[in-house]
Amino acid sequence: MELQRAAYTQFIAPVLLVYGVLFIYPALSAFRLSLTDWDGISNHYNVIGLENYKEAIVAPEVLTASWRNTLNFITDRPGLGLDFTPDDFPE
Repeated sequence: MELQRAAYTQFIAPVLLVYGVLFIYPALSAFRLSLTDWDGISNHYNVIGLENYKEAIVAPEVLTASWRNTLNFITDRPGLGLDFTPDDFPE
């Protein structure tokens, strides 16, 4: 039984490592950055906690824009998330 458990661990450990590096770490990093007022360019930022989330819920223009973008993405971009219309291509 111990030999089977060791064999399973040898197969599962690399998969969990790759999953953690490709999915868990970026998700946690994005959440950590969402708690700051970093502009994406400068080296300086302040930790402001949940103020970004509060603004996203309370500010009507932010809430409207986020709903519009979400619905636009869902309805206009099925499949690969690409939206090509005849107007996008020059004649």
